Amino acid sequence: RSESGASLLGGANVTVDSDGSAPSEQLLTPGAGSHNTLNFGAVHVNDRSARRISIENQGKFAFDFSWASLSAPDAASNSVLQLSPLRGTVPPGETVQCEFAFAPRREVVLDNVKFQCTVAGARKYNVVVTGQGSKPIINFSSFNLDFGPCFIAEHGVSSRTEERVLTISNQETDNPVAVDCLFEKTEVLDINCEPTVLQPGESMQVPLRFTPRELKEYKGAIPFEINGLYSVNVLYSGEGTILSLGLEEPDRGTLNFGSQRVGAHITKTFKVINRSKRAASFMLHDRVEGGQGILEQRCVTVHPAPGVPITLRPRETCAVQISFQPERRLAQFSEPLLMQVNGGEKRLIDVIGSCQGEDVKLELSSLNFGDVCESCKVTRKVQLGNAGDLGARFRVGIASEARRDYSIFPMEGFLPPHGQIMLDITFHPQVVADELRAELRVVAEGNEQSTMTLALCGTCMSIPAEGIKELRFDNVKVRESETKQIELSNPGKTAWTLQPTIHNAYWSGAPRLEIPAGGSAKYDLTFTPLTMTSGPDTDHEGSIFFALPTGAAILYKLLGKATEPGAEAEVSETTAAKKHLTIPLRVRNCFRTAQRLAVTIERMQGTDDHFFKGPRSIDVPGSGHRDYKLGFIGYREGKAEARVTFTNDKTGEYLFYIVRITIDKPGTQGTLHLDTIVRQPVTCSIRVENPFFGSQKRVQFESPEDKAKIDLAKPSCSWWSCDSPFVRVRALNDAASEREALFEVEYRPLLPTTEPSTHRLMLKSAELGEYPYELELRAKPAQTEQALNFRATLGAAHEQVFRFTHLGAGPSDYTCKVGQPLFYKVEPSLKAAAATSWLGSEVAISVRFEPQGLGEVRDLLTVASPDGGEYTCSLNGVCDPPRPQGPFTISDPAKGVSIDFRNVFSEAKEYKAIVDSDVFTVNGARSQVLKIDASKAVALVVKTAGASSAEDAPVTGKLLVSCVDMPALPAWTFYVRTARKAP
Repeated sequence: RSESGASLLGGANVTVDSDGSAPSEQLLTPGAGSHNTLNFGAVHVNDRSARRISIENQGKFAFDFSWASLSAPDAASNSVLQLSPLRGTVPPGETVQCEFAFAPRREVVLDNVKFQCTVAGARKYNVVVTGQGSKPIINFSSFNLDFGPCFIAEHGVSSRTEERVLTISNQETDNPVAVDCLFEKTEVLDINCEPTVLQPGESMQVPLRFTPRELKEYKGAIPFEINGLYSVNVLYSGEGTILSLGLEEPDRGTLNFGSQRVGAHITKTFKVINRSKRAASFMLHDRVEGGQGILEQRCVTVHPAPGVPITLRPRETCAVQISFQPERRLAQFSEPLLMQVNGGEKRLIDVIGSCQGEDVKLELSSLNFGDVCESCKVTRKVQLGNAGDLGARFRVGIASEARRDYSIFPMEGFLPPHGQIMLDITFHPQVVADELRAELRVVAEGNEQSTMTLALCGTCMSIPAEGIKELRFDNVKVRESETKQIELSNPGKTAWTLQPTIHNAYWSGAPRLEIPAGGSAKYDLTFTPLTMTSGPDTDHEGSIFFALPTGAAILYKLLGKATEPGAEAEVSETTAAKKHLTIPLRVRNCFRTAQRLAVTIERMQGTDDHFFKGPRSIDVPGSGHRDYKLGFIGYREGKAEARVTFTNDKTGEYLFYIVRITIDKPGTQGTLHLDTIVRQPVTCSIRVENPFFGSQKRVQFESPEDKAKIDLAKPSCSWWSCDSPFVRVRALNDAASEREALFEVEYRPLLPTTEPSTHRLMLKSAELGEYPYELELRAKPAQTEQALNFRATLGAAHEQVFRFTHLGAGPSDYTCKVGQPLFYKVEPSLKAAAATSWLGSEVAISVRFEPQGLGEVRDLLTVASPDGGEYTCSLNGVCDPPRPQGPFTISDPAKGVSIDFRNVFSEAKEYKAIVDSDVFTVNGARSQVLKIDASKAVALVVKTAGASSAEDAPVTGKLLVSCVDMPALPAWTFYVRTARKAP
């Protein structure tokens, strides 16, 4: 209400006041023909705007008021426009406020909606309400961001990102628009968009970083919240692809210039091709040592020059020209030409060459002896070396006037190939001088640099000797209140009604004070400062004036000191370590004008791995509020405390919150699925973000002591643990120098599983705490891994060795078995010692093939242990018919010759032995049937029969042994002959 409003008939005064966005008041005009307009202007959808109409009773009697709508019922208007109260009573000397609230839920127009207020049954005030509900005019540069094919990071290389910039513009003419990105960062897409209030005509740039991790297509939506009321989605898409950039001829790994002479100039060319789906940029790189490239040091030039960016479209090639022009002797070298691509470095081709010659060099180019006293001397040694392939003679020279102060030994000599000699240079000054300089010259015959110089310098120094009242409000915290009482007395015989006048809005009190006749009353005066006093000697100043009915007056000079504010609130939250937490802080603006507040976050408790993060500023509308989104992440358990201060840089006023966070143990960071075959390792990668990248603090997971333990049969490292003995973890990079720490989890099971098993993996860092992961492991049985091939004749044997790798960290007892023990013989058990490394130790077992029938014999060898696993080997045997044996010579006719014959079968068999000539007998007869026990041998004695003859040639015959039960089996043949003349 306005205190300047004129009194109307009946003591009623009706004014309209805005909601604070426009600090103006308007006195309404009564009468049926009056037109009082209430214009809301443009109000954003889902926002709310209010206008208040004050009805003041300046009379001595209470009166009623009521509101009525004069417009036709409109569902759209009724749902978005509310008026309260519709009726009421105004007591004498008091004021009642009625509020029109416009809260559109969609785009709508209030077109002259009419209301009438009837006061005291007589006065009528017509009010016409206009306004428009509309969405903020906000423009996005694109609603579909396509990153296209993007390269994924190669093994052991930090991730590569593709960046796009989204421009968001506020095209409103009057109203600011709050924009907040609701997208949570993922390992694939990172958006740097802090909550921002865009002023009319202002734009903001939102960088989006796309980092594909797998070979697949990615699609998704990015929600942006406008004014905290509705969302706008921006679609994104991209594809993970591999980088394939290399030599057009992949088999060409070297470029050999051979051995050249000084002054030669040879050029060779090769091509680089891009086989990727997208264009790829790279730079040739010559590794620098001592400030110069290694190839450049060896007189090799490259075109395009190293360091020049080269971009190749898919399937495009680039010719690279390498020139070798030696200017001095060069030993045989083989140096790589590297290629920097996708954030990593890879070898492109090796350049090989050499150049013969002499190479004599001085170790130094200058030698300073410093301060030397007169008549003293100092000797320094300087090396002269020959790195060439040929010997060289040298001479040392120095100006004659310098020989008074300097001497050299030796002055000449011979340097063999790859030899060195030390030159003794002595400084012996005789007179005091600030600086004594000389130049030593070394001449080497046939050297590329025929003359070498050494600058000598030294200083010779002498030998040293040793009627107005005052009411004060002290130390009131800003935006808090303190109330004091002023006592006033009425000595008259009639009651007083005083209307105090207060100057300075920081003090407030009741609009009236009633003092009874002959009595007194106390007036409550409240001091609520909205700004701090600027110094210890300054105060907020105001006054309160009481006009008395007697014509006198009372004036109080008001002085108030406003101190720093207390905390708006103390917020306590609990979260898991390594989990992002968002804490909303309500920021209120006590002033009628909008304020931009700078935000500072001061950590008061906690460690440096507890991070508070939020926007650097926030815009708060007049007499309104905004929620500030404070982000937090803690990497280790503990407690963190921060003070978040919101400061108006122009006035210095501020408010602050105390935020306390309790960080509990971290939850599972992810589940890794590993599926493989027994004894076949499978790996997957873990990426851990390094929050200290670029700072002085170094993050360490793996210590130097742990590196030596990773290859043990049972790795035991302090920085990781797993309840599965078949898992180990290796660090792929130095976490301290990269944005992400890369780890490789290797699963190599020894025993198969029927169902996937769940295990817990824990990574540990002193700086970042624990990273728990869940492993889902599954091991399938191994297929037959080896095969042994045997071949033997019936009755013979063939032996081979089966070798396998024992991977267990402890000793194991293996059982060995075959399916057909009659044909294959193997030891029933085997002991294996504990493996000494992760790669295991070799174990061997002998397998013997003894066939009992002709043809192929297939079997399977199984070597198994409860803790070492099961190994299988296919046994493939072939049994051939018995081969003829002999000849067996009969040297003594009386004794004959004994031939051992064994029953090769596992049961007793009858055999028939027969000779094919009357000259011989077996066991005294032409034929004989014998029963031989299983696997037993008997002696068959073959002799000659009858009297001797005068013939000269010896006689040859055959002994045939066949199995009676197996007539189809070929007979064993033994050749016999006589050593004498045949009878």
